[in-house]
Amino acid sequence: MTRPALVEAQRRIADDVKAAMRETTEEIEVWRGLNVPIGKQVGEEIEDKAFSSWSESWRTAARFTDGGEGTLFRVRLPAGTRAVVENEIEQEVLLRPGSKFRVAEIIDRARDGAESDYRGPNRVYVLELVRDGDPR
Repeated sequence: MTRPALVEAQRRIADDVKAAMRETTEEIEVWRGLNVPIGKQVGEEIEDKAFSSWSESWRTAARFTDGGEGTLFRVRLPAGTRAVVENEIEQEVLLRPGSKFRVAEIIDRARDGAESDYRGPNRVYVLELVRDGDPR
């Protein structure tokens, strides 16, 4: 496939995924794990320029944190957030490109207050949704 044809195919796939997104009917708490630490502070914003994959399970998200050395995010998506909510195994929630979040709280020593089998990172970034991705 030539480069222009590949770019066009990728654009069509992205458009199809965006078209499959629906507004959530209720608030959903979702988690995301990254395998690298970040140095954000309360009040700073994070923009995800690509589609982002979240999970309704902190356990699933924590698997992506490189054994707890990475970063774990938690956000409560308000009802009406455009997303694809699928995949029962990972309880996956896919958000639109351009979604923007603000760091509302940083929980250090998160393991101390979690249930006994918690094996995720010791630092959890609690986020607020600022922008629900690119325009509809």
